[in-house]
Amino acid sequence: MSVLLGSWRDRPITISIKPNCITVSIPTGSTEPDVFSYDYEGRPWTALLNGIAYRRGLDGKMVAKWQTLDRGRDRLWLLPAEARQ
Repeated sequence: MSVLLGSWRDRPITISIKPNCITVSIPTGSTEPDVFSYDYEGRPWTALLNGIAYRRGLDGKMVAKWQTLDRGRDRLWLLPAEARQ
């Protein structure tokens, strides 16, 4: 695994090159950075945005998962138009 440190739009950025994906981490000023992972075909694989985890399944569908206020968990399968945003 290789880790590259740099900056983008005057913010630090970390790029991790792994055997199965490339991961980009960008601090947002909140407690958790925005994290994006892509497979080597350039397709989104996972993302973590505002505490919501997104994952692409083998069938290409995207699921969003998050923790509710009462510490439960919830998920939502995204429509194709939502997944492209």
